[in-house]
Amino acid sequence: GLHKLAWSYFHSGRLRESIVIHDQMLEIEPNYAWGCMTMSWALRLAGDFDKAVFYAAKGVDLTRGNPMYLT
Repeated sequence: GLHKLAWSYFHSGRLRESIVIHDQMLEIEPNYAWGCMTMSWALRLAGDFDKAVFYAAKGVDLTRGNPMYLT
Protein backbone atom coordinates (compact mmCIF):
# COMPACT_ATOMS: atom_id res chain seq x y z
CA GLY A 1 0.00 0.00 0.00
CA LEU A 2 0.87 3.63 0.35
CA HIS A 3 2.96 3.13 3.47
CA LYS A 4 5.29 0.72 1.70
CA LEU A 5 5.74 3.25 -1.10
CA ALA A 6 6.34 6.10 1.35
CA TRP A 7 8.81 3.93 3.28
CA SER A 8 10.64 3.00 0.07
CA TYR A 9 11.00 6.66 -0.87
CA PHE A 10 12.21 7.41 2.66
CA HIS A 11 14.94 4.77 2.48
CA SER A 12 15.95 5.92 -0.98
CA GLY A 13 16.57 9.42 0.36
CA ARG A 14 13.64 10.80 -1.64
CA LEU A 15 12.18 12.63 1.32
CA ARG A 16 9.84 14.99 -0.55
CA GLU A 17 8.22 12.09 -2.40
CA SER A 18 7.97 10.18 0.88
CA ILE A 19 6.24 13.14 2.54
CA VAL A 20 3.76 13.51 -0.34
CA ILE A 21 2.81 9.82 -0.11
CA HIS A 22 2.62 10.01 3.70
CA ASP A 23 0.23 12.97 3.32
CA GLN A 24 -1.99 10.92 1.01
CA MET A 25 -1.90 7.93 3.34
CA LEU A 26 -2.68 9.96 6.47
CA GLU A 27 -5.51 11.75 4.70
CA ILE A 28 -7.11 8.33 4.16
CA GLU A 29 -6.21 6.97 7.62
CA PRO A 30 -5.38 9.90 9.95
CA ASN A 31 -5.11 7.66 13.03
CA TYR A 32 -2.47 5.31 11.64
CA ALA A 33 0.11 5.56 14.43
CA TRP A 34 3.02 3.93 12.59
CA GLY A 35 2.35 6.16 9.58
CA CYS A 36 2.48 9.21 11.85
CA MET A 37 5.82 8.10 13.23
CA THR A 38 7.44 7.45 9.86
CA MET A 39 6.04 10.76 8.58
CA SER A 40 7.73 12.39 11.56
CA TRP A 41 11.07 10.85 10.63
CA ALA A 42 10.81 11.98 7.01
CA LEU A 43 9.86 15.51 8.07
CA ARG A 44 12.73 15.67 10.58
CA LEU A 45 15.27 14.68 7.96
CA ALA A 46 13.74 17.21 5.53
CA GLY A 47 14.20 19.93 8.16
CA ASP A 48 10.52 20.53 8.97
CA PHE A 49 10.93 20.15 12.71
CA ASP A 50 7.59 21.63 13.85
CA LYS A 51 5.57 19.20 11.74
CA ALA A 52 7.90 16.36 12.72
CA VAL A 53 7.19 16.99 16.40
CA PHE A 54 3.44 17.22 15.68
CA TYR A 55 3.36 13.82 13.96
CA ALA A 56 5.62 12.18 16.56
CA ALA A 57 3.36 13.42 19.37
CA LYS A 58 0.28 12.23 17.49
CA GLY A 59 1.82 8.76 17.06
CA VAL A 60 2.58 8.59 20.79
CA ASP A 61 -0.94 9.74 21.65
CA LEU A 62 -2.52 7.19 19.32
CA THR A 63 -0.59 4.36 20.98
CA ARG A 64 -1.25 5.66 24.49
CA GLY A 65 2.42 6.06 25.27
CA ASN A 66 3.73 2.80 23.80
CA PRO A 67 7.45 2.79 24.77
CA MET A 68 8.51 1.99 21.20
CA TYR A 69 6.88 5.22 20.03
CA LEU A 70 8.31 7.28 22.89
CA THR A 71 11.85 6.67 21.65
